[in-house]
Amino acid sequence: MNRTITFSCILALAGFLCACQPDKSPGETVITRETPLASRALKAPPVNPYLTPVEGTFKDPAPQVSSPTVTILTKGYWVIEHYIHAQQFEPGKSNSYRWYKLNLDGSFTAGQWGEVKSKGSWQMAFGENNEPVVIIDSENDAEDAQWVIQIAGNEDDMAWTGVRATTYQGHFVKLFYLMTMPTKKQFGLE
Repeated sequence: MNRTITFSCILALAGFLCACQPDKSPGETVITRETPLASRALKAPPVNPYLTPVEGTFKDPAPQVSSPTVTILTKGYWVIEHYIHAQQFEPGKSNSYRWYKLNLDGSFTAGQWGEVKSKGSWQMAFGENNEPVVIIDSENDAEDAQWVIQIAGNEDDMAWTGVRATTYQGHFVKLFYLMTMPTKKQFGLE
């Protein structure tokens, strides 16, 4: 009888403690009153990392494990068509025609139009809900980011969303595939 009462008390205590925790969905950050405001503040992301570069370093590139997603990411140039900056919509347009060339060896080059602006390493990872995430580690620390990716069925369009609780949280990027670096002439802007 004592075991049953003890076990019931433990279950009741566990239930009470669980009920006191804030509701949290998988992949969701819960901010409580116990978390000081200063520690919640994320640094403001740049409007365009090439306009305000921050000299930095990047990890040595590591070969990526072959997968259908990695094959799509490394097939050519991924060019930004639309960039929605979480805080500054109009200036975010300065990111149009920025591009990434991701390589299977884990290195990348990036730029805007026909000009290379940075290089670094990248890696394929997975988020809390097993969603694919691209991690960019650039020599320009203003470009360092983690992006949840979604690839369209045609494999020529992609969307990147800034990972929650990172500098680029709330940013959305639509990219399209090109076999070569974009030029102003090919888009009639020259």
